[in-house]
Amino acid sequence: MYTFGGSVLLLAGCRDRGENVLNADDYNRFTQEFVARRNGALKSGEEAAWLKGVDPSNQALVKHEKMFFANLRKVGFEQLEFVTEPYPLVPEPQRYTKSLTHEHPIAYKVSMRSKLSFDRVASEADYTYIFGLVGDTWTLLDFGPDTEDADTRYDAPWDLNALKVVKAGDVLLAADSSVKDFEKYAKVAARASREVRALWGKHAALPGFAVFLTQSQKNYGSWYGKHDPSRTEGMEMTLREKGNIEQYAGARVIINLANSLKGGDPFSALKHEMTHAIGVMLQKPTIALPGAGGALEMNTGVPTWAVEGFATYFENRGVPRKVANEAALVGDGIRKGLLRGDLPRNKGFYDGDEIYFNYAVGWSIFDFLARAKGHETAVAVYVDLLTHPAFDNMQGADALFDSLYRLKLQSEPFVDTRNSKFWAAWKAHVSRF
Repeated sequence: MYTFGGSVLLLAGCRDRGENVLNADDYNRFTQEFVARRNGALKSGEEAAWLKGVDPSNQALVKHEKMFFANLRKVGFEQLEFVTEPYPLVPEPQRYTKSLTHEHPIAYKVSMRSKLSFDRVASEADYTYIFGLVGDTWTLLDFGPDTEDADTRYDAPWDLNALKVVKAGDVLLAADSSVKDFEKYAKVAARASREVRALWGKHAALPGFAVFLTQSQKNYGSWYGKHDPSRTEGMEMTLREKGNIEQYAGARVIINLANSLKGGDPFSALKHEMTHAIGVMLQKPTIALPGAGGALEMNTGVPTWAVEGFATYFENRGVPRKVANEAALVGDGIRKGLLRGDLPRNKGFYDGDEIYFNYAVGWSIFDFLARAKGHETAVAVYVDLLTHPAFDNMQGADALFDSLYRLKLQSEPFVDTRNSKFWAAWKAHVSRF
């Protein structure tokens, strides 16, 4: 039999005569061979090679691995490989077993490095693989997501649910089994993409969209981490390139048909989330900065009122009923005193019922800019905000005024809501709502 020995972890059992002892180099090598075999299986399409070394007695794990392999093959990545680090970790049960009863279990971090054709660069998802001996065979006993690294996304739809996939124009569309009439949504997604690109104009853009649909609240609430499925029709997820704080790697869009179909079809939700995604090539990532003298950290990022307001502006443009609804939300919120002398800050933006006013007041800024200076100016202001992240204490109207000054839409370099001509004109406009 084999036991694990060596200086990295105290895993060696008694060393009886005739016993084969594995050190750290041995189980590193076995893990590298396992990962290399998986990479080969992805290229060859051989499911048997992918499943080799998976614990056959763990039916839940085997079922997942079959689904995972099929999904990865369907999606059509431009780049896809698994890599592992040569550092054994202390094993703990993951998703597909409650206890580790096999001989000498050990854990490794394994990263999936992937890139779709329209991503800027590859991004990574990290997993914890639990290995151990089944008889004399180096075997995958369990696996689950590593949720600790802020530079990675986990629980992508292909990790969790069997998918059907189709390409429609510049949209890669995937859906789980809850979605009926899948093909008709491909046409809707392609139309949403065309409209967003036409509105976006000449600015640098994500060349394609990866969109995932579900009508299951449970599935939607688990994709890309746990979140409340009842409050949203869709979400856009930015992807980070590890170690790069200047640019995102790409974006993914998930659509909650259980909510968006209440409005007829998911066109509006698709348009909104694609608007978020299209600017990811320009958007500066949010960065946490430590405060002075051990004070609380500060963040730099794009104002949320701009991100959500601009997406709402694109979503509603040319739809009078939706424009009237946003205007009513702004007018009602101002009469209730929700404006409070500034645009909403990022912190607390999505909390409570004020979220509807926060979206609408952001929309009203871009709608007013388009009415006063033209649609292209409204887009230019948003692009400027994407490329000039603000400190979290300046993510309200301060960020807007700085952008207006940079674009020569405001002559004074330093203004606030008390002396800004733009603010006065905008308030006079929305006061009539």
